[in-house]
Order: sequence, then structure tokens, then C-alpha cells
Amino acid sequence: MGARHLREWFAEIRILTLRVRALRVTARCLHHGSAVFFCCRRLSPPTSSRAFASCCVRTRDVRDTVIVNVIPALKHKRTKISVEELIASFDVEEKARAKDTKGGEGHSVANTVQNQRNQGKGKGKFKPNKTTNFKKKKNKAELPCFTCGELGHFSKDCPEREDRRGKRDGNRQSSKTVNTVTRDCSVLMGNGSAAYVLGTGMVDLKFTLGKIVQLKNVQHVPSMNKNLVSGSLLLRDGFKVVLESNKIVVSRHDLFIGKGYVSGGLFRLSFLDFSNKCVNHICGGVNDDASLWYGRLCHVNFGLMKQLSSMSLILSFTFAKGSKCHSCVQSKQPRKPHKAAEPRNLAPLELIHSNLCEMNGVLTKSGKRFSSEITPELNAPTEVFEPTREINPKEDNNEAPRKSKRQRVEKSFGNDFIVYLMDDTPTSISEAYASPDADNWKEAVQSELDSILSNGTWELTERPYGCKPVGCKWVFKKKLRPDGTIEKYKARLVAKGYTQKEGEDFFDTYSPVVKMTTIRVLLFLPVSYGLIIHHMDVKTAFLNGELEEEIYMEQPDGFVVKGQESKVCKLLKSLYGLKQGPKQWHEKFDTTLTSAGFAVNEADSCVYYRYGGGKGVILCLYVDDILIFGTDIDVINEVKSFLSTKFDMKDLGEADVILNIKLIKDESGITLSQTHYVEKVLSRFGYIDSKPSPTPYDPSVTLKKNKRIGVNQLKYSQIIGSLMYFASATRPDISFAVSKLSRFMSNPGIDHWHALERVMCYLKETMSYGIHYSVHPAVLEGYSDANWISDDKLYATSGYLFMLGGGAVSWRSCKQTILTRSTIEAELAALDTASVEADWLRELLRDLPVVEKLIPAILMNCDNQTAIAKVNSDKENAKSSRHVRRRVKSVRKMRHSGVISVTYIQTEKNLANPFTKGLSHNVIDIALREMGLRPI
Repeated sequence: MGARHLREWFAEIRILTLRVRALRVTARCLHHGSAVFFCCRRLSPPTSSRAFASCCVRTRDVRDTVIVNVIPALKHKRTKISVEELIASFDVEEKARAKDTKGGEGHSVANTVQNQRNQGKGKGKFKPNKTTNFKKKKNKAELPCFTCGELGHFSKDCPEREDRRGKRDGNRQSSKTVNTVTRDCSVLMGNGSAAYVLGTGMVDLKFTLGKIVQLKNVQHVPSMNKNLVSGSLLLRDGFKVVLESNKIVVSRHDLFIGKGYVSGGLFRLSFLDFSNKCVNHICGGVNDDASLWYGRLCHVNFGLMKQLSSMSLILSFTFAKGSKCHSCVQSKQPRKPHKAAEPRNLAPLELIHSNLCEMNGVLTKSGKRFSSEITPELNAPTEVFEPTREINPKEDNNEAPRKSKRQRVEKSFGNDFIVYLMDDTPTSISEAYASPDADNWKEAVQSELDSILSNGTWELTERPYGCKPVGCKWVFKKKLRPDGTIEKYKARLVAKGYTQKEGEDFFDTYSPVVKMTTIRVLLFLPVSYGLIIHHMDVKTAFLNGELEEEIYMEQPDGFVVKGQESKVCKLLKSLYGLKQGPKQWHEKFDTTLTSAGFAVNEADSCVYYRYGGGKGVILCLYVDDILIFGTDIDVINEVKSFLSTKFDMKDLGEADVILNIKLIKDESGITLSQTHYVEKVLSRFGYIDSKPSPTPYDPSVTLKKNKRIGVNQLKYSQIIGSLMYFASATRPDISFAVSKLSRFMSNPGIDHWHALERVMCYLKETMSYGIHYSVHPAVLEGYSDANWISDDKLYATSGYLFMLGGGAVSWRSCKQTILTRSTIEAELAALDTASVEADWLRELLRDLPVVEKLIPAILMNCDNQTAIAKVNSDKENAKSSRHVRRRVKSVRKMRHSGVISVTYIQTEKNLANPFTKGLSHNVIDIALREMGLRPI
């Protein structure tokens, strides 16, 4: 090195490093002359010796240089010197050398590390020369800059310093984007290059629905022309990211946040256009020297680099958790060469592919069950050949024949016959406009579209790249009056919600509706407390719900905007057919009423009330039908005006029909009848002219599971569905028969059809029957019963009935869910089910403002004295399953808390007996009168 100062030598190394960086060469070590070295010199002055203690490797190319054996300490003679002490010695020696050279004095002795044993012996003999003032001001013209190597300025004032260049670049940025940047750092790109990072901070991402997501520790890289969001970091912060069908959906805690679509090989999130205002704060970055020292130290592990940093041998820096070197990962993955597939140059039909398949039970033209498919290699037309020999596997004689999947065509009976379509309801908008009732359908369609547009249901926008919008269709229906005449023509635009996917287009779909039991209890209140009943209907109810997800829909048929055919409808509010439509509508209605001072009933969340000053009103919501019960007409009109300001309402006046239930009022009370609906169902399924039957179920018939071919399963299910509505609304007398027959809907047999036809004939006999409620008795009373020995050999049948105002308000017939060993256990299980219903009814009445708050215990009638004694006694010494014991404890708890009181009743007078078994005609007639069922 000669007489050059050590600082000058380090300055030259610094200049060479900057030049290598400027050439974008990844420097793994320092290059000086023809030797690459990491060295230290003797502690004596440079003129005394030329020896070096170094570890170096000579090479011609910097990129091929590898440094080896980096040692933490060196030895001088017999003294071990650490690197920290060596660096301190270099500094002291350089200062002493500067003093000797400029002051004209001899060589100075550096105050280095010496053995303590020799310090005492040489005391007073060898004294170091006194040094001069080391703080002498340096001349800028004599010393070169450590950054650029030019004379005239120091490194702190050099404009080429990276930290000063970062500040200069940061000043050019907008104040809305970058606030403060102190030091520079870089990120490793996918191609192995490093990109300069201006700073890190927080970013607000505002999606198209207005929801904001705040990202922390976001790096601002000016050289990148796209904003990238890491999916793994979103998952770490609690977000859920779903990638499916060229679409990405971001949610958190089952709440929709935003979505995006595939664009250019990446998923592009849909944000509002204000990206310049997204970055709120940029804080100073950290100088990224880790990659430089990682290369200098020959790609050693990060643990060793941390150890060197803690010993102050290299600069201190931090490592990202789980970070890996891209070059190391690639170099450690050996790849074996793959032989290239030879192209097939085949002649036609030289190579063919064949397959033998079954036609799903559909026979071919020649009556064969199997077919062979032959496909040539060179995209020749596919031919299907039938085998000459039919394959006959062993078949089950009881196997039901499969339906053909061939498309059915309309049959023609010639010019002498005219085919009439019984149901003339159109299935598309073109059929509606071509039908004889075209004017009525056009009016209905225009009314529906006006409601949609006035409500702001959607807005036209460009279809996002990769987005597959939801389809829609027009649904037409004629609304009939109870006498069968046409009341109005209705047209509804329905979205094809069956194409939606859970977790992407919707999350929660639960929407409560008022229970039928609640409606019957509320219809008893006008009789007992003199309330007025009014009925209102919400037009296009589902259009009022506000969507939380981002959904795009095609423009409806017949109303595509000219010049904007490529655009789609971005749904802002809910629409009929969407999976989350009912849920969003109920949330909107609930928020509207609760904000107006209405309270929600604790037992039924679809019942709202407001009471004060001796006046009150009760609202009952069933999807879009609203029943209003008020103490006088003024409070009812006030509620009607309020609802009309919030929604598009239709005032139907005093209630006479609700959910196909006709309300008949007279001086003695009110009657619920479904005569018109029973007649409609009988006519639809061809039983209007059938022979009447005195009972709904024949007790001598034992129904079992059908193991043969099912008989007309579709029609059987349709009839059961209609009967279920009768049994749950106004006809408790057919509950047991419907509950029994519904267990065989999957594969009905001849015996099941005979039993079902008996129920239809019974309805023909009792078509005019309805439930009548009177003023007295205004006490809630219950009945419970069970049938242990029934057609089902494993499970018993439970039944209960509750009476209020002389009519049935709640009933049920069902198969028990636990195995019971005796009649007592079956009665206890049925009593537990009835007690749960009694507790719910008591809560419902107690939370109604017009009902007295002091509700006595509900009297439960049971025809099994042993079961009653077991409930009334707290002692237990019988062997029973834990399921039975739990139900017994539940009934006892309700008895002790005053919810129920259990008493004995004779079997002949137990009104729950028809809900467990088939009975004779005389017993059923007596039970009907006691239930309040009577002809109109």
C-alpha cells in the first residue's frame, strides 16, 4: 500500500463499489487491482513491513469471486487481536500517521492492544510521542469525496449519495402520496433484479361498494407500474380470499369486502378511482444492505449473518421472517432432462381410441343397452357403433326404469284435432306480448320495470374483465281471487340466483318469517280485545334490500339500452331470485321499524308493536304481507302513512284474506277457512268428483316402506306439499295422516296412494270446515299424547294441541327422535315436546302489549297417570336412557318455574289423541267440535 493513508484506501474501495453498482453487477466482494481481498495489516507502521495477514482469492471477474474463511479474530505474534480492536487500532494509527506526515516528525507508535504483563516492565522506559490536535480542520481541495471520488466537497455534501438522492426523489412526489422518506431500500423482483423502495407506510383500499381496507407496511416502489397486494398477507390479517372461476372474492368474518377478476395473468381488484389519495403516510425506510453483505459472505445462512451483526463485524439489519434467497433455492433444485415427445405422423385411422359405455338406461334404436364410441386420432368425425352381441348384466327385478334424457318433441294429431293449453301463462316476454292478453302483460311488465328504476336497483356499467354476469328472466302469473276470477296480472323480473356460489356471491341467506301459530294467536286478539285488523302489501319488497356483495347482471330481455348492449347492470339493491334477497329485505324492514320506536317480540322476531297512552298497534310481517292490529283506526292510519313514506305500499283495507286463509267475522267471533283453496287443490289433482270419506286415515291399514318400483312419485310429492299447507294452517284434523304419508315421498307404492286418496276424499267431505275463535274461554290450555306401538317398530309418535278462545292455535303430529322402551317413556318424550311449545306460547303472549302480563301456568292434559306421577315427583330410581332422563328433568323444571301444570284427562277426552293414531268416525267428530272446527 506504500505510504497511502488507510482512509484513502477505503475511499477507493468505496468508489469501486459504487461503480460496480452503477453497472448493475451484483458484487459479492470488493475488487481492487488484480486481487480480491478482505485483509488487515500489521500494527506497525507501513514502512517497517510489507506483510499482510489476509485471506484473498485472485480472479479476473468480479461476478465469479468467492470469499472464503471469514475469521472473527487475528493473531499478531503471540497476542490474539479481535477485529473490533483491529479496527480501533487502524483509526488510531491513521491519525498518528497524519500527524507525523504533516508535522515533519518521526513515526508514531499506535496505541494498540498489548499484553498486560509487558506494560509493567516497560514503565518509564518507552513513552509514546505526544500527539498533536487530531481535530484539525481538513481541506476540501486536498481530500477526495468518499462517495463519488471528486475533490472539492466531503461525502456528507455529495449530491450522489443514495440517501440524498432518495430525499430528492421524494420531494418530487405528490404530498398526498409521500410524506417523509429518510433512507433507501430495495425489494427483490421476480426476475432477480432489485427495485428501489422510496418508503413504507399505510394504504387505504376503497372497494367499489365503499368498504375500506387498511394495509400496513406497504412499500412504495416508483419503478413499478402496477400496485400489488399479497394474498398471504391478507390471510395473515384475518381476511378470507377465494380464487375460483377467474374471480377473486375478499371477505372477513363472513362479510363481503370486494371482488376482482382475472386481467393479464393477475387478479385485478375493483377499487374506486382515487389511488393518489390512498397512501396516507410514508415513513422512513431502512437501508437494505443485507443483500450486499449476503453476497459478500458467499450466501451464508442468515443465522451467521445475525451473529456477525451482533458482534459489530458488519452493519446491523433485520431479516423478514421466512425470507429465502431465490438463487439458492434454484441452485438446490436439480432438474433431470425430459425427453421431448415425438410428433405423431400417422395416417388416417392408423390410431383410434375406443370406449364402451352405458346409455344411462336409455336403449338404442336397436334395443341395446351399451354402445361403443370410436374416435380417430386425426380429428375425424366420431362414429358410434352398436355391438352385435348385447351384454346382459345381472339386473334387479325391482329396479325402477330410468327416465330417458332425450328431448321431447310436440306431438301432432293432424288437422282434425286442436290441442288446447290448459295453463296459458306465458313463459317468456315474447310469448306474453304475442298472447291475447298482451295489453295486460305489457302493463304489468312496465309497472315492474318502473318500480325497479325508481328504486335505483341497478346502474349500467362496463362489464369487468373476466366477470360472468348473472342472468335474469321474466316470470308471469295471474293472481286469482277466492272465487277463481282474475284479480291482476303480475310480471316479475327474477335473477337467476342458482348460478350464484356461496362464499363468493352470497354468504348468509337466513330470513325469518312469522309462524302460522303466531298468526292464529294474533287473529284471536280482535275477538277478545276488540282490535281492528288491516292488511297491507309491499310492492316489490325484495327491491328495497341493500346488497352487501358486488353482483353484476345482464340487461333484461326487451329492455336492452341501444348503443350500450355490451354494458351490464351492477346491482345496488336486492332483486327477486338472489339468494340473499329475503335476508336483505328483512334487515331493511327491521331497521326501519326499530328506528321508528317499534319493539320486536322476543318470541317471534317478525312481530313488532308500539304501545303508549292506552293506544297501541301490532305489526305482523310474512315476507311482503303485513297485518296491522290496532286499538283504533287513527293509529292504524298513522302506521300506514309511515310505511308508505318508506316503501311502495298497497293498502288492502280491512283484512279478509291472508295467505290463502279467508277471515269470516260475525258477532260470535272470527272463523279461519280455506274452502276455496281446498276446492282448487282438488280440482288440480282430479279429486273434485271423488267419493267422500268419513275419516282421513284408516286405522286398520299398516303402511310400510315400499321396496318395489315407485308409483308416480312427482304427483305424490305435489299432493303432499299442498296437504302440508292445509295441515299447518287451518286443518289440524289431517295432521296425523299427512305426517304419516310424508315419510314415503321418496318411493310411494300402491298402498300409500290409497291412503293419500282417502285424505283427499275426506277433504271433499269436510271442504267447508274452518276454525272458529270466540271470546270465551280466553285461557290457554294444552293436550299431550303419544302412541308407542305404531306402524314404525322403532320410534313412537307424539302429538300435542293448544286451545285458545275455543279454537286450536297450535298443534303438531310427529315421529319421536329417540328410542323409548315403554309407553311411559313415550308419554314423557311427548310431554317434553309439548312443554317447549307451551313455554314459547307463554312468552309470545307475555310480550304483547294488550295481553295481561300476569299469565298463569298453562294446564297440560295427559292421559297417562304414571307419567304424571313421575313428573310431579322429584325422586328418580328407574332405569332409563339419558335422553329420557334429560326430558324428564326439563318437564320438571318447567313445572317448578310455573310455566306448566300437569293434570290427568281421560283418553276419550284427550284432544291430542287424533294426532297419534287413526280413529273412528264418531271419535273424530267429537274431537273436531272440541277443536273449534265447524262447517261454515
